[in-house]
Amino acid sequence: MTAEHPNAQVLRDFFDAFGTADRERLAELATPDMVWHFPGHSPISGDWHGIDGLLAGIRATAMALGRGSNGFELLHVYADDTSAVTIHRDYYTADDNNLDLRYVLHVRMSDRKMAEVREIPFDQAENDRYMAVQARNLALQGVSQ
Repeated sequence: MTAEHPNAQVLRDFFDAFGTADRERLAELATPDMVWHFPGHSPISGDWHGIDGLLAGIRATAMALGRGSNGFELLHVYADDTSAVTIHRDYYTADDNNLDLRYVLHVRMSDRKMAEVREIPFDQAENDRYMAVQARNLALQGVSQ
């Protein structure tokens, strides 16, 4: 069996730190100017910059939209010297709206750190549908994201 590339471990460590919002560990795993791109037409779409953008932006928004009934599971990691690719599952379960979807992260690596991330849902339309329903439900409840 071939040994796993060290950049694969960076991504495994990233998923662990992201799950607990461990700012210090995330900062060790990403360049200060990391950019996270998320496509589509939802509250998490756009370009998120640095660890603050990641935690206060995309993670906080996803957590608010998921209302605590969400999670993720890392399924596969592939890496070489300049890039890494993951496949993970995001899931959100609520009485009024559900999502169980796979996503790809394509990560440009720089000196064993994440420099640029492109997150790509397997089903963009389903991702946008779920996020739009959640955003509408929160707005109706008077909850800001």
